Amino acid sequence: PVVGDDDIVEGRMLLHSPEAVSGTLEITGVYGYDDGFAGTPLVYADRGCTDPILPGRMFPVPLSTDWSESFYMNPATVSQTHPGVQVRARWHPLEGADLTASKFLTIVSPVVEPICSATTNVVEDGVGHEYTVNPCGVGVGRKAYFRVEVSPESFPDDRIVWEPSPGLAIVGGNRGRAVTVRGVTEGVKTLTVHVGDSVSSVPRFTVRVVENVTVDLRAWIIEDARGNKPVSADQVRRMVKDANDIYAQVGVTLNLVEPIVVTNVPGAYNVDYDGESVPEGMWTYWDVVNMHANTGGLECYFINQFADTDDTKASHSSRGIVVTRLATRYTLAHEIGHAFGMCDIYDSNDDEVDTGYPSLALLSSEKASYARMSDDWNNGCVGKDFPGARYYRAETGMKQIAGRLLMLGSVPDVDVRRDITSGSVYGVFYIGSNESKVWMKNCAPIGFPIGNRNINHQ
Repeated sequence: PVVGDDDIVEGRMLLHSPEAVSGTLEITGVYGYDDGFAGTPLVYADRGCTDPILPGRMFPVPLSTDWSESFYMNPATVSQTHPGVQVRARWHPLEGADLTASKFLTIVSPVVEPICSATTNVVEDGVGHEYTVNPCGVGVGRKAYFRVEVSPESFPDDRIVWEPSPGLAIVGGNRGRAVTVRGVTEGVKTLTVHVGDSVSSVPRFTVRVVENVTVDLRAWIIEDARGNKPVSADQVRRMVKDANDIYAQVGVTLNLVEPIVVTNVPGAYNVDYDGESVPEGMWTYWDVVNMHANTGGLECYFINQFADTDDTKASHSSRGIVVTRLATRYTLAHEIGHAFGMCDIYDSNDDEVDTGYPSLALLSSEKASYARMSDDWNNGCVGKDFPGARYYRAETGMKQIAGRLLMLGSVPDVDVRRDITSGSVYGVFYIGSNESKVWMKNCAPIGFPIGNRNINHQ
């Protein structure tokens, strides 16, 4: 793997003889097959990678039995070909002829990102789905899809091997840059990917296999006096389908109760969000969510807009969800996340600084790390004193990670937020509301509550 700021790569060559030997070992050459290697130190005599081994270096070997010696590798660039490097050695015994040997190796860069925005298109029972790649979990009996990137491109697929722990099953082959698994038994499982015979810390996904649950969702479309509707019934169905594709990874299926009700309430077509100085005849958000109660599941109302704010595309409370015509593809799924108890996460609170809150923002220097999203890591290193490698891209910042999350509170121009996490993720968030709102920058509690999936609005 490529060395990053916090990585110590455990690359190692072992020379071993089970018999008594005595002589001198000589490293005669270190050759790169691509320009990316030229002039870059690679092989070292010590684990700290401070004593580079150059061609012609001699190592005396005293008379001993079961002799072994390790040489360490600290790559600085990814190979552009496979194989990418050749290390040559010559053994000069005290007695007998010299022996020569070569070791071919490739410096690879695996990218293993549990939090990502990648998707895969799958057809099940004649219906197309767009599932999240590298999900945090899978339902019993259902499939989930995982993917790694390995550079160089010429590194062979058959040397990338997936290994599930008991409770997960491979569907199809277990080799290559992508794999499909099926949940078998409930519990926290692991999915490991072996890249060649590297002795670096092995990349690993944590996968929660969960029982499947169904949650009823009832929808109302509010039309105005002229019969104008903010959305069509088919648009509502598409939003629910998109949400189901996302929530498949936590074993949740939203059952859209048909028929979708179209109701003519002109005063609720455009709604006052804040509830202050409400024009006569206009409904408030609370009026809308109190239209129905205790229906045994989620309640969602589709209106034209919030008349007193252009920024709010939807809103959730324990009484229900209100979605405007400005909603993007994953707005409904995001609001349902709030129904499950997950909070918003942001890359900054710039929109609220003018109201007296302190300015908070994710900095470009705050890169992805174990400490900032430990439950969605990949068995990589957790600091400079630990061997292993980070398998997110070295330059990935927490601002990028926040942009991939379903619970991103600000809607991007292109809505790609869809990842549900297993635990907290470092970012900007707030607790409380209105006068009691407190902004902070820390690990935000946005992990999905597996133990609390049977939800309903009051």
